[in-house]
Amino acid sequence: MNYIVRAFIYATIALGLVACSQEDINSTERQKAKEEITFTVDVTLDKNVEDMVNAKQMTNVWDTEQPATTRTPITYDKQGSLTYNWRVGSTIPLFVYITDGKYQKSYKLDKGLQVISAHKGYFTFSVPSYFDLSKLQVASATGKEDGVENGAWTIGIGINGVMRVFGPAAIDASSYDYNIPLYSKLTKVDPATKHAKVQFLMLGSWIGVRAKSDMYYKSSVYSIALKSDVLHMDGTFDLSQASPVWKPSSYRINIDKRQGKVLDECDTIRVNNFAIGGEADGAGTTKYTKPFYIWVKATPGATSTTKARVILRSEADSRTGAVAPQIDFLSMRNRFYREAKALVDFKDGDTYNFSINASLKETRGALMITEYYHSSAQNGENSWIEITNSSRETVSLKGYYLVSPNPWNVEPYRALYVANLTDLKALSRGSSSVGMPGNSTTSIPAGKSICLAAGTGYAEVVAKNKAYQVINTGSGVSTPSAVTGGVHYSKYICKDGWNIDLKDPNNNIVDNFGVEVAYLLNGSNGFYYNYYLGERDFIRSKETPFNAPYNGFNPKGWYYMPIETSGLNFLGTFNDYDSRFIPFVDYKDGGSGNRPERYRDMSYYTNIIHLP
Repeated sequence: MNYIVRAFIYATIALGLVACSQEDINSTERQKAKEEITFTVDVTLDKNVEDMVNAKQMTNVWDTEQPATTRTPITYDKQGSLTYNWRVGSTIPLFVYITDGKYQKSYKLDKGLQVISAHKGYFTFSVPSYFDLSKLQVASATGKEDGVENGAWTIGIGINGVMRVFGPAAIDASSYDYNIPLYSKLTKVDPATKHAKVQFLMLGSWIGVRAKSDMYYKSSVYSIALKSDVLHMDGTFDLSQASPVWKPSSYRINIDKRQGKVLDECDTIRVNNFAIGGEADGAGTTKYTKPFYIWVKATPGATSTTKARVILRSEADSRTGAVAPQIDFLSMRNRFYREAKALVDFKDGDTYNFSINASLKETRGALMITEYYHSSAQNGENSWIEITNSSRETVSLKGYYLVSPNPWNVEPYRALYVANLTDLKALSRGSSSVGMPGNSTTSIPAGKSICLAAGTGYAEVVAKNKAYQVINTGSGVSTPSAVTGGVHYSKYICKDGWNIDLKDPNNNIVDNFGVEVAYLLNGSNGFYYNYYLGERDFIRSKETPFNAPYNGFNPKGWYYMPIETSGLNFLGTFNDYDSRFIPFVDYKDGGSGNRPERYRDMSYYTNIIHLP
């Protein structure tokens, strides 16, 4: 059992006085000195930031302890406890906001915060002479360090004292360098001694992410989605108030531009260099990521009503957009996640660790499609569709549909073909159209394939006795169906409906792990097709036989093969991968390359044609 833990992080910085001599300043600088008053401030990093409190609720080991060797690293030990350090000699960018109630000024310090030890440093700032020093107050905030891409920061404080705080668009999961967002509230300065004492506080919280799996991942995790009704990755912070005010920005995923409406809102962040284990790790052994951390900020005063969820997303999931709110065990879409066991009152400075089990043995897998087409038949009357159960258990076909959009240039126009797969016997045409009467027509065993024939070759495939079930749908030019649907057009397996809108997070697509793939038509004119296929780093294969129905199973994606090339020999034997199968490269549709994009939302289809 994985646990969510909190490690408390907070900072206190005291400021001292250092004298400043003007003897060596040239005439220009002397004039400037008359116009501005310079303050030099000693800074001490509180011990509670240097050594973060132990993650006492963590019972599992996250990873081996990591050395603190970089500039502003967050490091962790075996219990998930964190340590934050400054590196001697480094410079941390710093912004200040000053006001006397009448005038205000904001700027970035030229020399920033100069670090002289792991928890000490200093900085200087200047105040225009026209400010009323008896009413002078100063606030400050840290910025982004050069070459440090993780964490959060501000790029400046506005003249009104408001700063935008945000995390990056992408983080480096392999890095230990983090920008730590520290700030100080408005604090009065002593006009006589040019001295002030301020307390630096940490803004926001941290989401710690670690994943484990029974296989090696390279780059299949493309982004992390965070679903929470109180946490945000971006916002503004008003330092002009005695008690600074946080205002969250909109979630990074919120509006579907195609539909013009609010979707299931969440924040998301790209993840580079994500890896679980190494290539040399043995098959079936448990592997772990290096933990990494994402900065977030809870909305003050807001009470969470839903459990926070951290989701590992593939590139295709990420490009599709919003997180699908439904959980379908026969789809890999947003399948790997960790949800908090309870509602959490998120506090600034705390770290919340989410350990995600991304093992394939925790999933059921999905159904996968292979298309066999006849290149001489525009409307696919000689085509075949093979559906393979790549899961670890028998899949009932109740509620499943094979869906195919009609070609835009083939009558009936704007049609969507839908075949109900609940009982394959209902799809058969004519006598002896159920090829394997001794096998089920309502389910597919693990690792087995069913074949849906347009007509040609039916008897030959039945005689080969390779498929679990073979159905003759009798489809053709005069009786089109989802099996034919034209030559090389999108085909999907859906559950409990036939919504194939790829931009709708509530679509019914569940086939091939629910992953969107787009590719150039003929690689030239910029038009895209949208298909779904198996996520290659997530699926089982002959080379990496994790939980495979049997070792011969080798899905490489949503294949197609000319029926002339196959000679009907491969139907029902999807697991015997052959080089004659064609991948999604320069996929030609047997017609003109100058055709419009095939993607349509559901409002486009005015004619739903069902089989039966």
